[in-house]
Amino acid sequence: MGGKELSDAERDQLLELCRQRLDAFREQRGEEVLGGDGLLGGVNT
Repeated sequence: MGGKELSDAERDQLLELCRQRLDAFREQRGEEVLGGDGLLGGVNT
């Protein structure tokens, strides 16, 4: 399943789940894992 096959609501849910997982990872491992502005600086909305 590609991103084009997802509805806007499904895409929003997926993004939220990804953000939650990243937040949990950062809490567990610390912000320094990504360093600087982070690897996903250009992806965050």
